[in-house]
Amino acid sequence: MKRYRSNNGFTLIEIIVTLMLIALISGLAGISLMNYIDAYSLQQQNADVVQEARMVINRLLNEFIHITEVHQGTSEEIAFRSRFNNESDTTITYKNNSITINDVPFVDNVGHFNLRYLTSLTGFDDVERRKMWGDTWEDDISTAIQFDISFQIFPLLPQYTNKKRTHSRTEKAISFTNITVVPRTLRKEEGNER
Repeated sequence: MKRYRSNNGFTLIEIIVTLMLIALISGLAGISLMNYIDAYSLQQQNADVVQEARMVINRLLNEFIHITEVHQGTSEEIAFRSRFNNESDTTITYKNNSITINDVPFVDNVGHFNLRYLTSLTGFDDVERRKMWGDTWEDDISTAIQFDISFQIFPLLPQYTNKKRTHSRTEKAISFTNITVVPRTLRKEEGNER
């Protein structure tokens, strides 16, 4: 007579192996999920900085494109009159990682801001010249403004030390260079032909 073995349950070895497989898959899924969250967070921080950068650059472009008269211009400050501000005097200054407009804070966490001015009446015709841009506005010559700007971000990045996962902030920058503006409404000085 044949004896039938009943299959009513699992053996202890089968249960242990199943639990080990579940733990392994859960661990791998957890690591993948944490990496995904870190990548998403960094991408979101970059997107926020780029959006703020676009707003700042657009405001600067609007200010510069409507200039009617420049009082003074250096590599870190420009004082001018603009149709954008109803012909009122405006000063844009870069100091201590911040840009101010008329001494009112406009944007912080600016790593670098540098203004340059066209130093030749035929500058755009003679692009090969090395000294096409200077650090000061020259009333009888300058007709265009160029600027570089970079924004600092401090993302929270994962660090692995001694098989432990921690987070630390590191400094990164998003840079925009050689943004050139030719003021459309710049008034000519009397006696000067541009």
